[in-house]
Order: sequence, then structure tokens, then C-alpha cells
Amino acid sequence: MSFTDTGKGIDSEDLPHIFERFYQSKKKHSAYTGGSGIGLAFTKRLVEMHYGDIWVTSTLGQGSTFELRLPVVVEESCLSNEEHEEILKVEKEQEQKSLELQNIDVHHIKSNVDFSGASVYFVEDSTEMRNFVCGVLQAFFKVKSFVNGQECLDAMKEEWPDIVISDVLMPEMNGFDLCKNIKADIKTSHIPVILLTACTTIDDQIQGLQLGADAYIRKPFDVQHLITRTETLLKGRQQLRERYSIDLPLTQRKEDSSAKDNAFLEKLYQLMEQNLDNQELDLDLFAKELYLNRTHFFQKVKAITNQTPYELLKNYRIKKAAEFLGQEKVSVNEAFAMTGFKSRAHFNKLFKEKYQVTPGKYATEMKNKYTGNSSE
Repeated sequence: MSFTDTGKGIDSEDLPHIFERFYQSKKKHSAYTGGSGIGLAFTKRLVEMHYGDIWVTSTLGQGSTFELRLPVVVEESCLSNEEHEEILKVEKEQEQKSLELQNIDVHHIKSNVDFSGASVYFVEDSTEMRNFVCGVLQAFFKVKSFVNGQECLDAMKEEWPDIVISDVLMPEMNGFDLCKNIKADIKTSHIPVILLTACTTIDDQIQGLQLGADAYIRKPFDVQHLITRTETLLKGRQQLRERYSIDLPLTQRKEDSSAKDNAFLEKLYQLMEQNLDNQELDLDLFAKELYLNRTHFFQKVKAITNQTPYELLKNYRIKKAAEFLGQEKVSVNEAFAMTGFKSRAHFNKLFKEKYQVTPGKYATEMKNKYTGNSSE
């Protein structure tokens, strides 16, 4: 969509800056000599949070045109009643087949990693299938079960699971809609979702994956496959958290997380960078900028990085200090001042815990290394 006015227009030198907060034009004739305020900056941030773009073209004396582009999700057409009944019939037959074929001893199922403390939400409207699968899952995970997607979503308002496993065809809210709601909400988008269904067409599988499902398993399924797939997804989340705990990255790699999580982490990194030297920083500012309340902000950061926001900020600042000290002309005092620590003693202590040397010795080692590389 576009919006056009017939005002004074904007000078070409001002155009790249009008989405910046309180931008002041240097042109005397500009309509922005009083400053651009925060309206356009706020608008741009809202648009980007919805994965859109906004830009402007303008001609002095003729006016300006703002253009806005937002992604649109095209809903799949609904199944007819006959198609729905046929799928339910097939699914029921295949569920019964699964129950008959898989009267197994869970001790024969192989598990490579101990995830006994991991929380699994299992969603299935068939009582027999729900009881059967829960009986298997409970040997390896902490399991809560629900009869439809809405029950699961309601429970997630109180407590987040580590992973959701859901049937697709269910009353009130089906598995596709459950997955869509989980992945569309910035608070829960990091939670892996496995869809189980008798819908075997490639279009059904593509739809599930497009909605953000992390895995799609067809019924009748092998329980070993389900356990292994669940453990693999949990292991992936665990490895990502360990990466942040062991060696905090200073930039976010897009392949590490979902699109929603990438947007969240990129914004969080941006906020940490913008407030790098702020000694009076209140992390409630970060929560507000990310449109989360304090509790959800802390839970989200902990779920992705295995660190509290305070720990993440502290580690980010220490790593930035090391980066500064690796530069030839930055002193320890300057690195300390540039990273927002209030106490020099506290800064030295944290730095030594991270790098096993004092900041001064680290700077000397980096300088010697730099000099040695230069002479080669």
C-alpha cells in the first residue's frame, strides 16, 4: 500500500535519515528543521517486527510517497465434509493398526540421551492413541496430554513445554492451527513442534512445514522413530543453548533459529550494542522494546540461550571488551568505560574468569600477537 501527500517534499540528503529518531535536517528549507520526532522510527520498527518493509520517495515542492509492504499468509482452502470424514476414517484405521502392531516393551526402545527432565506436551483426541503414546513417552520424558489444540494453548499460558507433539485432525483446534499459533507468537516460537497425522499427501506435509512444524511424522508411525526424532529436536535446542553458554556469539547466525527467534535475537543484540556503555541500564527497557512483559522476556531469553538477560548482557559486554582490547590503540581503561561496567574490580574479576588472564595481560598478549603477525 502507498500514501501520497502534496506537501513541501523532502530533500534527497534527508531521505536516508527520516526513519531515525529525532533526526535534524541541515537544510534550512527542509520541513524537518524541527526534527523528525519518533513517529516514523516507531512505524518502521512495527513494520519490521511483522517482517515488512517501508520506504519513501519524495520530490521537493511536489510531495512524498510512503510505500508499505507486509507479508500475507494465504490460508489453505478447507476440506469438504466428505473429505474430512474420509481422512478421519483412514486415521482411525491406521491408529488401530498402530496399537495392534506396537504392543511393545519400552525397555527395548533405544535412547541415546537422557531427557527425562524434558517437558513434552502431547495432543491427541483419540483416547486409545493418547494413552498408548503417553505410556511410551513417559518412559523417557515428563509428559502432559491434551485432547485438542486449544487445551494445549491454554496450558502454555501457564507453563511452556520443551517440545509439543500433536495430532493434526482434532475438534476445536487442529494441529495445523496449534502449530501456527505457537510459531506466530514471539513468546513461544522457539518451542519445537512435531505433527503426527494420517494425512499422507505431499501438500499436507508442505502445509505443516510452512506453518513452522519442525518435523512431520505419518501414521502409523514407529515409536522408535518418534522417540529418536523428539530427542534430536531437544538435542538441537540444547546445543544452541550450550553455544551461548560456552562461547557467546557477537553476531546472530540465521541458520541457528527460526525466523521469529532470529528477529528476536537480532533486536536483542541491537539493544545490547546500543546500550553497551550504559551503566544505568534497566533491562525492563529491553522487554518493552521487544513488546514482552518482564516475565515473558526473561523466560524467552533463558529458553533460547540458557542464560538470564543479566548473564547474557554481562557476557556480551565482557566479550566486547576483549574485542576492544584486541585493537592496538584501545587501553584497558577505555575498554572498561566502553562496556558499561560500574566497578573496575568487578570488570577485572569477570574478565579473568572468562579468559583466565587479567585485562591488562590480555591486551599485552594481543599487542604482541598483532606485532608478531605484522612482522611476518
